[in-house]
Amino acid sequence: MNLLESLKRYTTVVADTGDFEAIARYRPQDATTNPSLLLQAAQQSHYQHLVNKALDFALGLPGDQVARTQRSWTSYLYLWLRDPQNRSRPRLH
Repeated sequence: MNLLESLKRYTTVVADTGDFEAIARYRPQDATTNPSLLLQAAQQSHYQHLVNKALDFALGLPGDQVARTQRSWTSYLYLWLRDPQNRSRPRLH
């Protein structure tokens, strides 16, 4: 049993990250994030295909640049949750 597994026996383990692969790897009981962490994660090369899809979708929407940017972030999260490569399915609160 490693240290993380030992901690899980006595406390609630949470992750504060935008790195979805880390969440999948460590399988915390809950996770939180903020926009700066999501931006940091989106800049990682293994998420580039999801960022590209989200941007392509948002660019085709009506509205100003701010509205399309907001929709691209929503699309990025949606695409990640739908990506079959992701083993862990976090709940969005």
